Amino acid sequence: MVTTTVTEAGYVRDGVGRLDVDRPDVKTDVDALRAEVTAPVSTAPAKLVAGFAARRLPAAGPLTILTRTRTRTQRGIMRTLGFACGG
Repeated sequence: MVTTTVTEAGYVRDGVGRLDVDRPDVKTDVDALRAEVTAPVSTAPAKLVAGFAARRLPAAGPLTILTRTRTRTQRGIMRTLGFACGG
């Protein structure tokens, strides 16, 4: 189980609420994860994706992420991350 608290700004969203893939730090993380799923990353969404990917490598079983987000939007982002990673 992973527990996390991410601030609103930590989700690095664009003007419509999606991951801001035009931000340099997000681009760097996406490129790094595409090249190697164990690459070091810096943004919160990339760290969560990297955690999912690492957990899948050894087929270690399911992973639960417990978030302490306080808004409906943040909870929706966490669900989207989970679905995107096969959860």
